Amino acid sequence: MTAEALSFDSIFIEAPYSTRWQHIMVALCTVTTVHTGLFSVSPSFYRVNTEYTCLKYEDAATNESETLNQIEGLESKCSGSCQKWSFDYGESGLTSSVQESFELVCGKEIYIKLHGSAYFLGLILGSAIGGFVIDRIGRAKVLRMCYLLSSVAGIVMALTGSLILHLIAWTLISLFNMTVWLCVHAITMEYGKMKSHNISTAALCLCFGIGIMLGGPLSLLLPNWRHLILAMSAACFLDFLLALGLDESPRWFWTGHRYEEAVSIMQKAAKLANFKFAPDVQDSLDKLVTEGVKRENLFKTFISDIKRLFTCQKQQSGARGKHYTIIDVFRYRRLTFRLLILCVHWICVNSLYYGLLYGANLFKQGAHIYSIVQGCASMVGSGLLLVSVNRGRKRLAMTTLIVAGSCYFISIPIPPSNFTLILVFSAKISLQVFFTSLYLWSGEMMPTVVRSSAMGFASVTARLTGLVLPFVDTLSSIWIDLPLVFYGCLACLVACCSLLLPETRGQALPNSMKEGNLFGLACPELNDDKPMKSLEIENNCDV
Repeated sequence: MTAEALSFDSIFIEAPYSTRWQHIMVALCTVTTVHTGLFSVSPSFYRVNTEYTCLKYEDAATNESETLNQIEGLESKCSGSCQKWSFDYGESGLTSSVQESFELVCGKEIYIKLHGSAYFLGLILGSAIGGFVIDRIGRAKVLRMCYLLSSVAGIVMALTGSLILHLIAWTLISLFNMTVWLCVHAITMEYGKMKSHNISTAALCLCFGIGIMLGGPLSLLLPNWRHLILAMSAACFLDFLLALGLDESPRWFWTGHRYEEAVSIMQKAAKLANFKFAPDVQDSLDKLVTEGVKRENLFKTFISDIKRLFTCQKQQSGARGKHYTIIDVFRYRRLTFRLLILCVHWICVNSLYYGLLYGANLFKQGAHIYSIVQGCASMVGSGLLLVSVNRGRKRLAMTTLIVAGSCYFISIPIPPSNFTLILVFSAKISLQVFFTSLYLWSGEMMPTVVRSSAMGFASVTARLTGLVLPFVDTLSSIWIDLPLVFYGCLACLVACCSLLLPETRGQALPNSMKEGNLFGLACPELNDDKPMKSLEIENNCDV
């Protein structure tokens, strides 16, 4: 019996004996993402541009006591040399910042904006590189690597006295966080049963929301931003230790013809449930093991991983299939069209989500209460996803975008008040549901062989816009509410684009490029494995 005849979903993923193993793996995977929420919200507590004055000494040579000389005006403040600066954090509740630590004053305030751009640069690199690496060397392996390196980068970021090294470490943290999110959405989707995809995705975002909500109390407990980053790095290292218990995605092994390793995980799950395979199924699995790629030791596996990263050719064994890249997606017209529309959705959610996440000044709110509201809304949004996603991914995307856009528009004529916080809470719930469902929608639409790469490509297009996102609030110099108008119009426009994509609810995950190209069509009998170029075929298939 061949691998095609022996359905992986029927003998493992959808089989009852795999349920306990699936629950353990998904639980481990989701719990380890809490630190990503902490790191994501952390700039709210140290990346601020505040008023400052100069503290001058009367005479440093005479050791006389210092006197405070408040100098008015930027030009006078920055004339001459100042030995010490005083920063006014006002009612923000903050007591330290990177502006103070690196003395970003007198024209150096641009580095505060660049700090935000560095975060999105890391997200771009993570989206571009992460998906490719995940598809090549495996999901669980990349997760462990990212957790460990994130904790190291966090320690460097907290302890360094160099602004350049600080920005590099922060860029690396955002790179690893982005790779983690691409990886956990792919691996939890491949771990679980089809009907549980929405549950695992909601659980991931619930943990992310918990991380955001914990950011506020943690920053109050550790007001010094360096101590705050060190605490987050410790949480990241704890996640690394938990990730050591993760198994690789057996679906990824199966798709790569590494049947011996896939069957090993299946047998582990069967043992956990005290289940034994039927004799004919066991014989078929044993036969597949002999035909597939042989398991390698740790050193050879490392060498093979390196080779897979730097080659696009077929592997040396005849049993091994071709390694697909994102370039292969553009050889299929339908996949290309869907991927580009998904990119538009990712650009929208990136702009709206992070514009709201770091929008305390935009909505004229304090940093700590704003982060708590954001975290609570993320958790509520994750719970709301569970009861709404089964109504359809497309309908959910359109509804949440319209609600979020409406909240932006309504907040324009309203002065800062508790009602503003309610609008922020409502917009964040809608965006959390949309953000979470977009990961689910994108992953279900793209085939297994390029799933992480395609999601990474869509994400990288969004992060490119994120480079200029920290500068969007400068539109307020033209009209104070212009940023809100921009975000509201963007949400409504992309809601209309959702009509161009197929519904994925209740559909089996496509594994091959062929299945991905024909996904959602009304004519599954047209199953040729070549890219579709005939207009006649295109016209006979309706999405």
